[in-house]
This record gives sequence, C-alpha cells and structure tokens, in this order.
Amino acid sequence: MTTRANDTAVGQQVLALLGAYQAAAAAKDVDALLALYAPDAQIYDCWDQWSYDGETQWRGAVERWFKMAGEGANRVVFDDPHMHASGDMAALHAFVRYELVVHGETKFTMDNRISWTLLRRDGVWKIVHEHTSTPLAGEDMKGVINRSA
Repeated sequence: MTTRANDTAVGQQVLALLGAYQAAAAAKDVDALLALYAPDAQIYDCWDQWSYDGETQWRGAVERWFKMAGEGANRVVFDDPHMHASGDMAALHAFVRYELVVHGETKFTMDNRISWTLLRRDGVWKIVHEHTSTPLAGEDMKGVINRSA
C-alpha cells in the first residue's frame, strides 16, 4: 500500500476497512457493511442501476446481494490495494474478487476494479464514494468478469 502522505497509521486504518468489508460480506451483516459508508455516500456499482444515492438506496442493494447468496457464503478478496492520503481525505483503488461458496465449493466468481474516496469524520474513516467497474470485451461488448492476474 502506498501513501502520498507516507502515513502508516492512515494506511493501517484504511486496510482495516478492507478487512471489515470482507468480514461483513462473509457474515452477510448489512448493518456492519453499511457502517463503513458515510450516510450520504454515492455508489457507482456494477449491478442494476447507474448509482445508489445514500444509505437507504445502498441498503437495498446490499440486502439483495446477501439474499442472492442464499445458503452460500460470500468471500471477498482484495488484491493489490493502493492508497493515497492527505489530511482527512484518502483514495484507495484495488482489484476485488467476489466469490459465492456453497458447501465449500466456489460456484461463482466476479472480478471488479474498485475505487474508494474516503473522508475522516470525527476521527473515523468512511467511504463517501465507491466506484466498481469491469472492462468490456472489444469483440462482443460483454463484461469481462474474470481477471487474469
């Protein structure tokens, strides 16, 4: 992880957000996941609609994601995270793999690119903007959801 501000404490705090995101997804804990976001966060996700404005809209999307997993487990793996911070603002980008695991077997994987804009409010880092994306294949314009490392 790189930091423009060379602040290892900030880097560790942001890395903790990645771990908290993974834990909330694995537990299918909607409230724990939403606690990582500012109430007025703007999310550009790959599913269903162009954007989610604030906690109420994002809650619905997260609830659908967790419900879609059914009895399966969500596993989220972040790869190659980079973070730049200055003062109370930070930006993070990484690759992220979403996996659905049923009875120990991976049934579905989807790789995305993820970017977060974070603000430190009252000493706590919150995601104020999230952008996930997947590239389109030039031949057929379909989403490329599995990344070659």
